[in-house]
Amino acid sequence: MADSSKPAPKFRRNRQATEETIVAAFERVLLRDGVQGLGVNAVAQEAGINKVLIYRYFQDLPGLARHWARHSSFWPSELELIGNDPDAFAELAVPDRVRKVLCNYIDAIRARPRTIEVMAGELLNSNDVTRALADGMVVPGKGVADFI
Repeated sequence: MADSSKPAPKFRRNRQATEETIVAAFERVLLRDGVQGLGVNAVAQEAGINKVLIYRYFQDLPGLARHWARHSSFWPSELELIGNDPDAFAELAVPDRVRKVLCNYIDAIRARPRTIEVMAGELLNSNDVTRALADGMVVPGKGVADFI
């Protein structure tokens, strides 16, 4: 017999799974529709969630964009920029380290057509989302500075 004095247990969401669903939906919308097609409503619909969850977990669309850029292969990682071999990189003279990072950066960006599109879009039509995506490069950039 059920105790009617106790409220029914609430369904608990799995926050991590929901965040992953939102981030994956953001990526699908970005890759399919470009930055111009991104919007809270588009991402929420793609994820099959209420848009309030995007605000709860990421504050806003630029917050989601920033999170995605930092946790995806959108930007090259610091290890990629130094050539994936910290010991070999450390053996180089400082000017050679800088040269290696710049050459690896150029190669890495060339291999990322969506990153090029977003970079071009930021130059032509900068908005909060393109600036948030660009912010994602700050973390690997700081890491590379530590290696140099």
